[in-house]
Amino acid sequence: MSIMKASELVRRHIDVAKNYKTVYMWGCFGSPVTDGIITEKAKQYPSWYDAAKQARFRGLIGKGYFGFDCVNLTKGIMWGWNGNKNAYHGGARYAGNAVPDVSADGMIAKCKDVSASGWDKLVPGEGLWMPGHWGLYIGDGLAVECTPIWDNGVQITGVGNIGVKGGYNSRVWKKHGKLPWVDYDTETVDKAVEDAKKNMINVSLSGSTIPHEIIGEAGAGRVLMKPAAPGTGVIAGGPVRIIMEAAGIKDIRTKCLRSNTAVNVVAATFEGLKSLRTPEEVARTRGKSVDEIVG
Repeated sequence: MSIMKASELVRRHIDVAKNYKTVYMWGCFGSPVTDGIITEKAKQYPSWYDAAKQARFRGLIGKGYFGFDCVNLTKGIMWGWNGNKNAYHGGARYAGNAVPDVSADGMIAKCKDVSASGWDKLVPGEGLWMPGHWGLYIGDGLAVECTPIWDNGVQITGVGNIGVKGGYNSRVWKKHGKLPWVDYDTETVDKAVEDAKKNMINVSLSGSTIPHEIIGEAGAGRVLMKPAAPGTGVIAGGPVRIIMEAAGIKDIRTKCLRSNTAVNVVAATFEGLKSLRTPEEVARTRGKSVDEIVG
């Protein structure tokens, strides 16, 4: 049973790595660092949670940190983790969405199309495995993993099996495979986005949103885009979200009105964004003042 598209799984892993303060805590799947969770896990894993680690973790209490371990990052996200600092597990529900609680070794055993080769054909959203450790491939030779080394927490690293990535710590993995609960749409999405990148455009913005409502159309694709108030966020899915974030749009509401095929949606989104005009741009084109345009 598919519970999430690979593109969404990738986005959420990147979001945790970039936008949250995290620390590697054995057995945790996104819990805010509190005295309660430290005490619970110390009783559960006493040999790992020695006095020094407990003291260090207690020093993070109240500072906005979330605890994860390697495979529990991926499980936590699939269990519904949403960064809720007031929820004991950050919004995750243990073994939710019919995703079992398994170790890193157990997770790779659950995967499909497992291979120790074919690293040049990795698909974003595939799991990465080495004995006792887990990560997720996010594309462009990079992974998201939670590890106590390097930056100690959730971080973006290079996949050494593909090649060296400048500016990233790198790891060589043993196997990769596709998670059985994930819809691997990313091959199509990546192709659509890469094709779109060949025709880069300037996007007119109004602060963190777009200056007016627009419907982009291309082929069978039709995408509605509406301005949104600050703090709304990007309300979009799959390839539309990727494009909005790349364009620097932080607040917008979107809806696919026709085909949901990635290639059509991407093309329609680009057509809509190309058609956006600020009042200043319209005024210059018409030889009028901004006040005359906006009334």
